[in-house]
Amino acid sequence: MSSSTLDTPGRILIINRDLLLYVGLHGSPSERTFGALTFYFPFDHSLSVQLNDEPWQLCGYAVVPPYVPHRVTTTDKLYRVLMVETENIDIAALLQKFGGEEGNALVSRIGERINALLGRLDASDRHGELPEPNLEALFFDIPLPRRELDPRIRKVVDRINRHPDENFSARDCAREVALSPSRFIHLFNAELGVTLRSFKLWKRARNFLGYVTHPSNLTDLALDIGYPDATYFSHSIRRIYGLKPKDIFAGSRRLRLYS
Repeated sequence: MSSSTLDTPGRILIINRDLLLYVGLHGSPSERTFGALTFYFPFDHSLSVQLNDEPWQLCGYAVVPPYVPHRVTTTDKLYRVLMVETENIDIAALLQKFGGEEGNALVSRIGERINALLGRLDASDRHGELPEPNLEALFFDIPLPRRELDPRIRKVVDRINRHPDENFSARDCAREVALSPSRFIHLFNAELGVTLRSFKLWKRARNFLGYVTHPSNLTDLALDIGYPDATYFSHSIRRIYGLKPKDIFAGSRRLRLYS
């Protein structure tokens, strides 16, 4: 991948409905499983990625499909990560854009535009305010293909996105959309390609990122964002991000959050 690198990259996290951009430390190369299509860009021109239990691969960038366990490392422990959520974007159609030379050029431009945005953020005093709020238009040359969901599943997905801290079962969701529990579970899996439980775990863990610049008592935070206790919270976050919550907080001390 050809890209212009930043001399002193700042630590930045940008979160909106469909996209998430993180720039900073990646921590130890522990296994993580994100519920989003994930692009990895190194600062030192190469990174190593391992999908599932396959051999490690050295590459200029990596594109990891949603819910695929993987590990990533770079020599300088820094990277840029762009995530695309699955419920609004047709991920299968989007992945077709990234084959061959045309796809390589597209990914390269995404990396360059991330760098350009970081430069504008570093030059701006408007902390918490993005100079270019439309990240989709900024990063991609093409309109992202939209995903059409069954209206009943869309209703449940929207509820989860609005209230990722809520604890409700498949039976509760089925009742809300007038389906039997078995029919709802089958339809949800068919529409999103993932179980309700996995989807909820990802959305809750994604919601946690909005709190990483405000360290607090882990037990209190776990309860506030929907986890039953601190132990389950730590286990769930580590399974998804490959890091314990306390380590994520430690690595976020100089992080600039835009949400």
